[in-house]
Amino acid sequence: RRLGFESYPAFQKALIAEVDERMNSPLSMFDKVNRSVSTDRFGQYLEGCADLLRRAGELNPASEYDRIVEALADSDYRVSVLGGRYSRYLAGYLNQHLSVLRANTRMIDPIGKEEPHILEGFGRRDLLVVFDYRRYQADVIRTAELVRKRGARVCLFTDPWRSPVARMADATLLAPVESPSPFDSTLVGMAQLEAVVAGLTAALGAAAETRMAALERLATDLQADRDGSSDD
Repeated sequence: RRLGFESYPAFQKALIAEVDERMNSPLSMFDKVNRSVSTDRFGQYLEGCADLLRRAGELNPASEYDRIVEALADSDYRVSVLGGRYSRYLAGYLNQHLSVLRANTRMIDPIGKEEPHILEGFGRRDLLVVFDYRRYQADVIRTAELVRKRGARVCLFTDPWRSPVARMADATLLAPVESPSPFDSTLVGMAQLEAVVAGLTAALGAAAETRMAALERLATDLQADRDGSSDD
């Protein structure tokens, strides 16, 4: 009753429903979403996307966002970015931006038992950014656990039901993922990482501008070398 339930069966029912939501797969959602008939599926989907973004604003205190930006702006940290099967493209997109804005960033795969040398390289001056959404990926969770034990900081992008990585994360951003489709939406996750990139760009200021200018010059030099080789 102190938890807000009339009885133990009511608590049990709510718990089972929550577990079902955490473990939803495209197959388990297929019949449910396809029974929802709409004459304007496109408009319905866009309205749903707008609602997801609104809910994300309500779910996340600004302090969590600020902590992630602050950690990424610390040049003393080496940043590693990790995603799962479906969230890997989000991890890659973030890493592409990070590599433009600051040095010492990389994207990694989950660490296997045959790769102790990768784990050995992690320490207190490392920051691991993890993307892990429901039907959470065991090897991603295990990698975060191993890296955390070696003293690294962890930042997490996940859903409202929270990946187990949330237990060890220094900062977490939650993204609603439900959509009128059997497949979860990554819209909010993408918007969140773009917001982080915008915040990081502002936080780094002149340092980011100097690095971007240097990379532009290098790209120009490489192109000139290629053009010269072609002429030869």
